[in-house]
Amino acid sequence: MSTTLHGAATVRRRLRAQRKRGPDLVEHLRLIARQHQVCYEIWPTWSSLGGRRTQKGFDLLLCGVNGHVIHEGNGCHAVPCCTHCAHTYSELREIAEWILDLKKSQSGFEISAFDHALHMAPPHRHRRNEIVVTAAIFHNAHHKPGDYGCESECLKEVRERLSKLGIREDAFYTQV
Repeated sequence: MSTTLHGAATVRRRLRAQRKRGPDLVEHLRLIARQHQVCYEIWPTWSSLGGRRTQKGFDLLLCGVNGHVIHEGNGCHAVPCCTHCAHTYSELREIAEWILDLKKSQSGFEISAFDHALHMAPPHRHRRNEIVVTAAIFHNAHHKPGDYGCESECLKEVRERLSKLGIREDAFYTQV
């Protein structure tokens, strides 16, 4: 199950209201990123057309941990359906919605519904249990095969917004 955001009026209204908060919103999202030690991964998505592989977009994965696990100093949290996990997903989704509210993009996107699962991170992220928000970013119907300018511009803007929040690729925030 996923939510398509380019056509949802209620999401647009919420994003417009958030934009009015300006710098306060960015600071709020930075706080969420720090609290949940958020990092991201970007993966290309492919399809097959006429026996040839073509890139149709990419997936953005926002990965974070529950705030209560961090505060308790306990790396173990084996209950993926708790209210803390749902709250963490909701906050990570706020970040995803802001990041994907792109001004110039010709791409569409979908944010997947909460899968009620904990995902084990790779060893360089200490195999921590993560909540993951997946956003599929794809070409719109007017996309010409072989034209990747739109996609690279979109990806550049997504990375700039992630950087603005202090979110790094495949490396989580650590408190100094």
